[in-house]
Amino acid sequence: MNLGFEQTVGTFVDGIYFGRGQLAGSPFFDLQRVEVLKGPQSIYFGKNTTAGAFSIITANPTFNTERAISTLYEPNHGEKKLEGYFNGALTPTLAGRLAYRVSDIDGWLVHGNPSEDDEPSKEQTALRLSLSYVGIENLSIVTKVAKTEFNTTGRHKQLAICSDAMIADLLTSNNTDDCSRDGTTWAGGDFIAASGDGPGYNFNYEGSHTNTTTFSVDLNYTVGDILITSLTGYSAYKYGEDIDADNSPLNIMIYALSEDFSQLSEELRIRNAEKDVSNWMLGLYVQRASLDTTDQVHLNYSPFFLVGTHSNAFSQDSSVWSIFADWSLEFESGFGLNLGVRYTRETKEANKHSFNAHLGGNTAVIGTGLDFGFAPRDIEAERTESGLTPMAVIKYSSNVYAHYYASVNTGFKSGGYDYTWRSENENDFGFEEESVLSYELGSKHILLDGRADLQVALFYSTFEDIQSSAYDGGTNLVVGNAGEILSQGVEVSSHIKITSAYDIGFSYGYLNSKYELFDNAACYYNQTVEEGCSATLNVRSLTGERTQFSPEHSVNLYLATSHNFMSNIVTTRLDINYVDEFAITNDLDPRLNQPAHTIINFRLGYTAENYGLALLGKNLTNSHISFWSADVPFYQGTSALFSERFRSIALQYTYSF
Repeated sequence: MNLGFEQTVGTFVDGIYFGRGQLAGSPFFDLQRVEVLKGPQSIYFGKNTTAGAFSIITANPTFNTERAISTLYEPNHGEKKLEGYFNGALTPTLAGRLAYRVSDIDGWLVHGNPSEDDEPSKEQTALRLSLSYVGIENLSIVTKVAKTEFNTTGRHKQLAICSDAMIADLLTSNNTDDCSRDGTTWAGGDFIAASGDGPGYNFNYEGSHTNTTTFSVDLNYTVGDILITSLTGYSAYKYGEDIDADNSPLNIMIYALSEDFSQLSEELRIRNAEKDVSNWMLGLYVQRASLDTTDQVHLNYSPFFLVGTHSNAFSQDSSVWSIFADWSLEFESGFGLNLGVRYTRETKEANKHSFNAHLGGNTAVIGTGLDFGFAPRDIEAERTESGLTPMAVIKYSSNVYAHYYASVNTGFKSGGYDYTWRSENENDFGFEEESVLSYELGSKHILLDGRADLQVALFYSTFEDIQSSAYDGGTNLVVGNAGEILSQGVEVSSHIKITSAYDIGFSYGYLNSKYELFDNAACYYNQTVEEGCSATLNVRSLTGERTQFSPEHSVNLYLATSHNFMSNIVTTRLDINYVDEFAITNDLDPRLNQPAHTIINFRLGYTAENYGLALLGKNLTNSHISFWSADVPFYQGTSALFSERFRSIALQYTYSF
């Protein structure tokens, strides 16, 4: 990921765009609902997204007096959580809600000395105050302010494949554990990722600290037949992180990063207040954001006299404004039409300053050949781009039990600037916008007199000028636009209420996502000419290859039950999730593909009048799942894996009063 990129799948909290990774990774709690929208979202949210959106709605205050507290404990990974809320009327026209969360976890990977704490260990605190005012006729105002803080020590990282040079250095430094993807050993140790316990690699210190502040005001005012909505949002965070950037137990490269971000947005909508056969909406969106980052790479690679620090300062200011409209019409014949369009204009200004301190040892002189290509750099740039993103949906309902639709949608993600840039060519500082054109055909059915439903959707999307940030296996990120991707497939889901006590459901997804055009991709380590790598340019064509993170098949099955027991309720839910093999590396190295796997989760709950008790089991098969892999600098052929959590079994208690 590059700090200059926008999110491909946008996160929106109470309608406010959380476009930065540190905001989207905030702890979300006291939620009313979560909506997952697939495909480009260009009309109904303030900021364009090209591949979907997560819409997270937090609980609003009500005038009912409600209080609840919930605790969770998971012994295997040392997870503890306390959360709850206080809700009720403050005055006859003002309601308030105070929600909180405190949690920490020791981690699920053991690094270095097994008697030490596991990693990654995390501590989180979060507090939100919400107020709802209804003291003026036809006017409602909901205000929310939240503060979060979370600290992490360590990362869910381990070596996966080691080159001969890495193995030799590990043995020299008395690191003698396994280093292979398939779980075999080269020095008698157990593969840490296979079990999640036992001694592992003693990486250098890694940790992060994040503080976030968010504020929103949602105002709705009805004037005659018109509803006016104003949504004002402010979000900011400060983030600092130290990373063992060589991804190895050796002390070669330490990376320190800090970010300071703020964003202010305003969205204004007007629409008809009552739903009718014809409905319309007009809107205006304005956003300003500022990002300032500093980072330092500390090098200690004495065999090549690379000793010292390389420092960067990068800042980017952006301003966005857009106008949008939506209109829908329902016909007596059962047909319906929905048309929408958004015009967006965005300006970004960026600058970067980089320099070295003693890089190359005591003999290095800034600006000479002893800098190994890291000469001081200063650059400023500005770009403005605009786009029109229309959408159209045709619907047909033969009766209340069957609905059909066909849609076409567009979207784009704005271009920007590469915060890692240190090329001789200033044109490499920027990258272009990414766009998508998507078609979808689907149906929704109610079956068995309302006891079952069935949804089927077929989709076909083409992405152009994909923004790409790929690690070259040395010390550089190669940032730019990577051609075209064609993504197509089918999704089927259904649930059946067999009796009042039993529910079953399933979903199936088939995905065929391939590069339509990408002829200058990097070769993976030791890729041969026969395997498609150019011997002279060290590039290959990925045209026709499956994209990263795109399993061909995925299946979910669930069984839920509910029974009365001693005037109370006992519930169970079993989830079985299967995911096909998929690539987790930017260069699609087949040695590091995540194998097909099945995850089983289970919940057993007991609910009384004002309390509940639940036993939660996740990843009961203890599957090793890696979500990303990266090459290790200076050791070509060595890779590190980043792994999901292993089996966890937790006890949860909730009390309402």
